[in-house]
This record gives sequence, C-alpha cells and structure tokens, in this order.
Amino acid sequence: MSAPQSPQSPHSPHKSNWMLDQDSGGDDDDKNTIRLRYLYRGEHKRDGRVATIACENGTIKTKAVLVALRRDRSVDLDRFGVALYDVKEEAWRTLTELDDEVAVEGEARAELYDTLEQEADDAAAEAGYFGIGIVRGKTAGNAGVLWRSAAQLGAAFTFTVGARFEKEDDKTDAIAAWRRVPQFAYDDVAQLVTATPRGAALVGVEMGGQALETFAHPERCVYVLGAEDEGLPKSVRRACRHVVSLPSIRSASYNVAVAGALVLYDRFMKRSRPVPPPLPLPTTVDVEDEAAEPVYLPIILVQRDSATASRVDALLEQRHGAAVVRKATDGDLSTEEFARARARFSVARAHDAGAVACSIAADPLLQGHVQRCLVLDRRAADVAKIALGAETYRVVAQPAGLATRVVDQLPESVALGTADATHLLCVCDFGGKGLLAGVAPAAARPRPPPRR
Repeated sequence: MSAPQSPQSPHSPHKSNWMLDQDSGGDDDDKNTIRLRYLYRGEHKRDGRVATIACENGTIKTKAVLVALRRDRSVDLDRFGVALYDVKEEAWRTLTELDDEVAVEGEARAELYDTLEQEADDAAAEAGYFGIGIVRGKTAGNAGVLWRSAAQLGAAFTFTVGARFEKEDDKTDAIAAWRRVPQFAYDDVAQLVTATPRGAALVGVEMGGQALETFAHPERCVYVLGAEDEGLPKSVRRACRHVVSLPSIRSASYNVAVAGALVLYDRFMKRSRPVPPPLPLPTTVDVEDEAAEPVYLPIILVQRDSATASRVDALLEQRHGAAVVRKATDGDLSTEEFARARARFSVARAHDAGAVACSIAADPLLQGHVQRCLVLDRRAADVAKIALGAETYRVVAQPAGLATRVVDQLPESVALGTADATHLLCVCDFGGKGLLAGVAPAAARPRPPPRR
C-alpha cells in the first residue's frame, strides 16, 4: 500500500470562493449562467469551490458540470463520483441516475464522493489497513499519545487536519513512533479526502454513533476524531460511512487520545477473535395474489438520497439487523420494480419488519438521510382489497401522489389520522400490475424536553 501524501492544494478555507471559470468573465446575475458550488463530501459548504456554468429555464446540463469540474485539475473524476442536488426531487442524485438535465434554483450544488468506498473486501489479500487522526486538534500532547497508540496497535499512518498547535510533543512518544508509522499534516478536510487511500471508508468517532461493542470494523478504513473542545464537525460526520461511540458509566466524553486508543484496541481484539456472523433470516413467506404468483415478503423500502445510499445501507445492516438486497431475485419485485426501487430506496429484509421500521425512524444517525420508510408484506389488486383492522392509520405512499388516491378509495370504516395514528398504511406502486401494501406500527415521535 502506498502511503497517502499531503498535496499542495488550493482548497484552503482562506480561498473558499475563488472563481474557477476565469475565462467566462460572466456576471452571476446573467440569466444564462449560474454558480456551481462543489465540494468534497465532508467539507463545510463555506469551503466549497465555485464555477460558472450555463443555465437555461432553471435547468443545467450534466455535461456542463463535468466540463467545469475537469477544468479544476485537483479534482480526480476517475476516483470521485459526482452527485447533484435536484430541486424538483428535493434529493441528491448521482450523475449516473440523472438524465441530460437537472433542475436548479439559486445556485447549482455538487458533491464529490469516493466511488470505491462501497466496494466489497472480497479481493483483499491481507487483513487490510487503517489510519487514524484528529480534525483541528488543540494540543500536541494528545496528538503524540494517539500517534504512539496507533503505532503499537498496527496503524498504517496517522494524520492531523487543521492542527492548532505548532509542533509535536516529543515527550509523549517514548517509543519513537515516527520511525514506524508516518504522520501526515493536512490543512483542511479537502486535502484529507483527496489523500485518503482509494476505497477506504471513513469511520467517525463521536457521541451518538453505533455502540463500539457491536461495530464490525471495515477491512480498510480511516478513523477520524474531533478536537478536544469542538468534537467532530457535522460536515465531516456526514461524510463518514460509519460513526461509532464509546460506552461509559459517567461522562460520555473521553479524552481524544484515549478514545482513539480504545477504538484501535477494539479493532485489534475483534480481529484476533472475529465477531460471529449474524443469525440467518427466517424462511421467506409465500403470499399469493389473484394471479397465484408467489412473492417473498415482507420487505422494507427505506427512501434516501442516492448520494448517501452506501452509508444508509451500512447503517441498516449494522445498527438494525436488516439485510439489504442489492440484486433482484426470483419471487421478489419484478426486475423493473426492483430497478425503480433501488434508484431511490434501500431494499431490505428483517425478522420483524415493523419493529425495524420504528427503530429506523428513531435512529439519530439516519435523521436527515431517510425520507420515508415503507413496510410491504402483501400484494393487492387495488386499494379496496387491502384488508385493514380497527386501528387508526396514516397513509405513506410511493409515489407521494398515490396517497391521495388511497385515501379517497379506502372504505369509510377505516379510521385515518396523522398525529393520533397508531399504524402506518404503506402503499407502493412501481408501475406494475396491482399494488404492494403493508401495515407497520407508527413510531413514537420524540417529545421536546420540558422548559426550565
């Protein structure tokens, strides 16, 4: 493995608004042009770069976006994919999922993400590698202690991002870790992202993440810790494929060097004694529709932005015990239905689909990333043939416009509500014959803390 280098990059916060397209000489108010703000996933939007591209009737060409990005020689489009924000869909969409045009408003927004993070580790010939570092570290002593622990526990490299100290503290490094493990200093998050080894997942260490004791460490990853006084920035946390937290009895906030050492020790012990595989899913149930064609249900559709698909899939599997389905199989959705579902949804199975849907709705790491969650356990020829009980239902439909038709066609005996609903009636139509439907308990909405 080649060690990551610290490139000389123009991505400094002091140069956040430099204009890439110097030849355009255009005015931002020109009706035929629009600003394109692009940044690496993990950067704060204030640190994004800006270019000017053509815009017509509120739409931009995806080819124009690629042309603008290629002009920036620091962007490696062979490694990084591009996601654009579609104002009509109100979601991030990758260029592979978009047509020739995308709707924009105000300014166009683009994110660059590592296309190899989601690759499987089947081809790994060895036990993988990992690095660890601190974002905006405050004291040299903590950086030195973490460097020593990383060397003792097998790290390939360490790093700092925007360090607020001038030199390392040699007194904390009694084993001369610099002889065994290199340390790289990056000015900002963009430098870290571009220098991270290809396909290595970012793992954030921050309160509120997955409990460390249940976390399965990736083969290749980079652990990122926040500063002693600031924690891990939200923009960096969003870029992380996984976020883990450390259990405690009293205060949940550990010293940053101690937190890093505990995470690396946990990795070392689990690699020595691998975590047992999860229990197999129960036997699928055959549910027959009018055509007497068996379909394997239930399934869970978790709607998310395409740009966060890999992270949402990982959280569903690791935090909620759901098995994400990545390929269409006989008896599931039809090939066409599955293709449409995967464009906007994670398709998963679980022992108790309803309970998993509730836990997903309450998961703080998925808030802001998951738009809707549908549990589907039956097929129906039309809305009138969906058998319902005496509970109060709130309709959740895909596409969203289907909800109005469902409400209009439900029998008057079915009780409907919003805040007082005890169950969700999930209905989905991917353009095939009939509907997919299901019922799940409504997740309890968290109450705001009482005012003091």
